[in-house]
Parts: sequence; C-alpha cells; structure tokens
Amino acid sequence: MPADWQIRWSTLPRFLDPVHPQPGPQAILYGLPNTAHRLTLQAPANQRPKPLKLRIYRPPSE
Repeated sequence: MPADWQIRWSTLPRFLDPVHPQPGPQAILYGLPNTAHRLTLQAPANQRPKPLKLRIYRPPSE
C-alpha cells in the first residue's frame, strides 16, 4: 500500500447497557451526534419507579 493511504471506519454499539441508579448526578450518555435519539427507562419487575429527574444539555453551537 502507498504510504499516504488511510483507512477509517466507525463502529456503533448494538446492545443494551443497564444503568444502576446511584446517589447524585450520573451521566449515562455523552458524545452523541446532534440527531434524534431514544432513551427507554424501565423499572425492575414488580417495583414502582422512583421519581426521576433528567437533565438534558444541548450541544454547543458550532
């Protein structure tokens, strides 16, 4: 291969990653592209969900 060739690719995770609540703020997503996303929150079976606060930041203007 010539010395100036470059090969680049990206990977996307295709899995479920459980988040276990902890005291205080907890970042669960960051570095996402500025497109539509879906976050699904599910309480354990036979348990009422606890009150939840979400803090969503917009990406900086470029």
